[in-house]
Amino acid sequence: MSARPRHAAHLLVLLLGAGVLAGCGRDAPSDGPARRIVLVSIDTLRADHLSCYGYPRETSPRLDALAEESFVFTRARAHSNSTAPSHMSLFTGVLPLVHDVWNGGDTALSPDLPTLAERLSDAGYRTAAFADGGMVAERFGFARGFDTFDSRYERFPRKLDRVEEWLDATDDAPAFLFVHTYGVHAPYVPARGHDVFTDPGYTGELRARVMALASRLDAPDGDLGAVRTLFWEGRESFDEADREYLVGLYDGCIRSVDAGVGRLLDMVDARGLLDDAWVIVTSDHGEAFLEHGSWSHRELYEEELHVPLLVRPPGGLAGGRRVDAPVGLVDLAATLLALGGVDADDVVQGRALLPAGSFEPRPLHAVAEQYRGYQTLVDGAWKLHVGEADARWQLYDLSADPREERNLLGTGEEADAVRAALEREVATVRAAAAALRERLGGAIEAAAPTDDELEVLRALGYVR
Repeated sequence: MSARPRHAAHLLVLLLGAGVLAGCGRDAPSDGPARRIVLVSIDTLRADHLSCYGYPRETSPRLDALAEESFVFTRARAHSNSTAPSHMSLFTGVLPLVHDVWNGGDTALSPDLPTLAERLSDAGYRTAAFADGGMVAERFGFARGFDTFDSRYERFPRKLDRVEEWLDATDDAPAFLFVHTYGVHAPYVPARGHDVFTDPGYTGELRARVMALASRLDAPDGDLGAVRTLFWEGRESFDEADREYLVGLYDGCIRSVDAGVGRLLDMVDARGLLDDAWVIVTSDHGEAFLEHGSWSHRELYEEELHVPLLVRPPGGLAGGRRVDAPVGLVDLAATLLALGGVDADDVVQGRALLPAGSFEPRPLHAVAEQYRGYQTLVDGAWKLHVGEADARWQLYDLSADPREERNLLGTGEEADAVRAALEREVATVRAAAAALRERLGGAIEAAAPTDDELEVLRALGYVR
């Protein structure tokens, strides 16, 4: 087990004194620590494509039902547009600029920075992770603290088969279960019976590609490395019909993963475990479909940073409750530790989110994986994009322009004043993160990926 961070109290004072980052809490449930904590991460799931977040298509019937029993955080945000940095912030309670773990990097988590799983394991929880490989890998430090760490790229139903086996073998001890899937990530290949949102009259070549990819993904020894290349070939010339078809495929993938989440909840319930379980469903980032000129997740607009966050207490919350305060994935470590009755005072950049509404709004920072000088800060309704290139600098009023269509930079004195204030806050976040990273010793060198891991990374588009 790794050592705990040194100087945590001093660092907390440093960050609070800067006036940028929130404190933490110990909001453990009044009836004692949680017996079960089930955390589900649906990779690449943007919030605004779920029915319970207002999407007109019925993409998420099981998640909608879960929302009716949950705290629904309507303004949850990721701190990066990529899997590794975003998930590591979720598991450590610090920003990517602090933990320094990246998709395209060769660094692993500092041994002086404990993970959520380590903390819960120390508190007596049995811990298990069933992840989908790729960037959620042992070599980055994600396996730390898990008694069982099973990470492999596969269709969601196969993964749930293994989860079911683990549930059958688990005794009555307190347990933390983490389940992660790339089922919504490109290539968008809905499971059989869930391709219900594409136009049957579409005649483009993408339909034949998806049929070919489905057979490859379903084959145990399929050629994963060729999957991504085949799917995106020629995307520079995709027309509006192609774009609409891709959106339909993406929505079908959501529908199929939604069914899998329903199966997971049913498995937990059938074993009599749901009544004493906290269930949390979220995502690490969203996905773009040319809203701002790009595909996939390479920018920091709202379609890529606004993620769902559902928190269902044991027994459910009748009618659900919507929480409109801005929150970040960095808050989940402190929240889950508090649910487990674990002191979270050294989670220096996150804060417990329950009781809902018991915390003050605060600015939320994000950094791009592909170009780390490109960052954003949201403070209230205002969002500032910053970067080394002039085109990166943008300012939006999200209350009036939630889709970020009207850049307000240069439009008057108010915009100039807001830009200056937010720019100072970004500088403060960077300086505080650098100080915290230095005190924690920084990330360490990661092991090189195996050949099997490289094949999965090629399939997901992370390497060529």
